[in-house]
Amino acid sequence: MKKAYILFLVIFLIAFSPPVSAGKLKPDLSDIVSKIPADEKVPVIILFHEKPTPAEISILESDGASIKYQYTIIDAVAAQIPARAADKIAKRAFVKLVEPDYKVKLVLDKSIPQIQADKVWETGITGKNVDVAVLDTGIHDEHPSLTIEKEVDFTGEGTDDLHGHGTHVAGIIASTDPIYRGVAYGADLFNVKVLNKDGSGYGSDVIKGIEWSVNNGAEIISMSLGAEIDPCDGTDAISLAVDSAVNKGVVVVVAAGNSGPDSGTITSPGCSKKGIAVGAVDDNDNVPSWSSRGPTDDGRVKPDLVAPGVGITSTWKDNSFKSLSGTSMSTPHVSGVVALLLETDSSLEPDEVKEALKTTALDLGLDEDTQGAGRVDAYAAFIYVANTTEEPENETKETPPGFGKRKKIELPPSFERELPTAGVTPDSWIYGFKKLLESIDLFFTFDDVAKAEKHLKYAELRLAETKEMVERGKPEFVDDLIEEYEGNLEKANEILKIAQQVGKNVAKVTELVAVATSIHEDVLKNVLEKVPEQAKPAIQRAITSSKRGNEEALNILEKVQPEKAAEIHFRIAEKRLAKAQEKANEGDFEGVEDLIKEYEERINKSSRIAEIAKGLGKNTTNIEQLVAETTSTHLEILSEVHEKVPEQAKTAIEKAMNVSSKGMEKAVKALKEKDALGEIPEKPPTPKEVKEKIPSIVKEKTPTTITPKEESEKIKVETPGTPSTPTTTSGSSGSGVGNGAISKKGRS
Repeated sequence: MKKAYILFLVIFLIAFSPPVSAGKLKPDLSDIVSKIPADEKVPVIILFHEKPTPAEISILESDGASIKYQYTIIDAVAAQIPARAADKIAKRAFVKLVEPDYKVKLVLDKSIPQIQADKVWETGITGKNVDVAVLDTGIHDEHPSLTIEKEVDFTGEGTDDLHGHGTHVAGIIASTDPIYRGVAYGADLFNVKVLNKDGSGYGSDVIKGIEWSVNNGAEIISMSLGAEIDPCDGTDAISLAVDSAVNKGVVVVVAAGNSGPDSGTITSPGCSKKGIAVGAVDDNDNVPSWSSRGPTDDGRVKPDLVAPGVGITSTWKDNSFKSLSGTSMSTPHVSGVVALLLETDSSLEPDEVKEALKTTALDLGLDEDTQGAGRVDAYAAFIYVANTTEEPENETKETPPGFGKRKKIELPPSFERELPTAGVTPDSWIYGFKKLLESIDLFFTFDDVAKAEKHLKYAELRLAETKEMVERGKPEFVDDLIEEYEGNLEKANEILKIAQQVGKNVAKVTELVAVATSIHEDVLKNVLEKVPEQAKPAIQRAITSSKRGNEEALNILEKVQPEKAAEIHFRIAEKRLAKAQEKANEGDFEGVEDLIKEYEERINKSSRIAEIAKGLGKNTTNIEQLVAETTSTHLEILSEVHEKVPEQAKTAIEKAMNVSSKGMEKAVKALKEKDALGEIPEKPPTPKEVKEKIPSIVKEKTPTTITPKEESEKIKVETPGTPSTPTTTSGSSGSGVGNGAISKKGRS
């Protein structure tokens, strides 16, 4: 009878409980479907946790969805769905979010000298051979001042501009008229029509336009359009498509919007995390009242820049010229400047372009949510890029190959994974069913590695729920969620200790715990900044637990698989450095010094453990290659951060430079002895510009090194049998359209 009852309960829960990872329906879509007949079709964008399978698409179609586009730029489809099916589709386990297919709308003679573009022309730079995609109402292809290289229509009206706005925008970028000349009049234009003759359209077509532009080799995407989205926090589908395009190497410039003067009026995709959002100024560098202000709804500074946008004369649809105002006019000014920079140095990555523009912008003395970094200055940005690119005479041997090309940390996916979707949250009456299903799942899991994985998975789910509750303004749930997070983490640690005692699966479980807790700590620190004071002690407690769990796991891993422990310490060091770079770039220097100190500490630990592993006969080639290949990037970032931080933080950075430089030399020496250098230069000295930042006072000795023999005698090796050789796996690469394998002029 008892067994029958349990079986009935399990069947009941499976039948009536929603999936743990159920998707979500955007509140504004929920409001729309509640007000229309059940069978009426609604245009939506459905986002997935990962690329949807044909079977999942078939399920959506059986739910009543008519698929309009299946994207490659993001994991999403555009579709028409019956109102009655919205909630059902949102609850599908493979669905992350369902949002409305938002309606998108439209948001030079004296402006050229204002931004000093004419001074760039004097050097011979005009944007020649740089491909700029204009996503707008089309471009009038018979205008004598415009030349179109490629074109496509997503509105059904044909590629010609029946409105005029797109032609105006294109002219600001690349008009060849001798009076109303574009900022980058040598650039090549892609006409990507996503808005109709009325100047409006749908987000689904905009996303398709972004995807087409990436797949057809555009180097810049310019979008003078916007959709009013709540919240505008960079998580909507258009913003995600922008971020994806940037990740694939395309610079995306977008209008901030014309909804000022109130704060928080940025429109999408102006609130995207990686696009360059542009506000407006007049010819006296005053920001007009209608130019949208930041911050975004998740607290980020926007716009990034401002540019001329009042009374701008440019090309028009009837082969004439017309004067218009708006951030729509400001955006192509910046797109044109980007084209000038990419002709100057075609190897620039999008984040380097953004940095150059913001670093050299003219500060107007306004708050950053009004002006961003300031008004764009084409000539100052050109000089900045030209000086950075130029290679000084007699110093070519001082710079390792590739130094200065990649100024960002690239972590493996396991260290960059996002939290799972929260799904059902504690404020729902069915949350108890969700928890019971988790308990049943754990009860029927017997393998130690699998059980540890699941405890870590449910720990991360509690963190996702914590984040969700904080964002919804419900901090009263935080204490209980954090307590459950700590409970799951403790269970994973208990499994780790048992594995250590029996000598089985130790390396695998410790690696799982070490990587997971490093991610948890970062998430918790971000949440800590957003919670009210009464919830902070619980978050602080969880941070302490994750730090302790990470330290204990790595201490165990150091004994059983030291080469892997060294690699994890190194990767965590990279995460701290990336965070320091991010904060410094945003002008937020609080905590940068502590991040750099932890970076140095982790690098030292990695180096020490690698020496131990070497003394124990372990294969340390992977970690040595990792250090040798990436440290030049670390030094470049440290140099960049050093220039920006207050004086009191510089010493810590100089010490970190010293440690990193020595670590690189040691790794190269070890690889040379093994004849395993490959393409790594035999003598990669510290670049001169970094050496100059390491003053003589930082010539302190590195921590006393215990010989491998001495250390191996102190540590009891618990790995049974012959030590295994670790392997590294490169990031997976897709094939076919839309996987980022695009070829660009002048780029490798």
